Amino acid sequence: MYDSKAIARRVKEAREARNLSQGEVGDKIGLSEAGFGHYERARQTFTVQQLFELERVLGRSVAWFLGIPTRPDELTHDEQYALSIYRRAKELHRESIAVAVLEGVIAEA
Repeated sequence: MYDSKAIARRVKEAREARNLSQGEVGDKIGLSEAGFGHYERARQTFTVQQLFELERVLGRSVAWFLGIPTRPDELTHDEQYALSIYRRAKELHRESIAVAVLEGVIAEA
């Protein structure tokens, strides 16, 4: 469902917008410069946890990396409902909910 090459392009775009090297970002998420380069060239697929780390480091949302619409008028009724449930969840549970959902979606791809 998600295009790993498109995700890698977005990660590169966000990294370059922050004027960070592959090594700098890799260090912040626990990868070597070469290892991060493999992900950024889509030779390996970013994990959900790595996308959350990249969100923190690069200031772009996981949804943005995945190319998921974020404007309410771009969401289906089911997506709006899922978002309302997520927003009502306690802060401590939100990341767990998001990880579980995204892992399921990525596994289906």
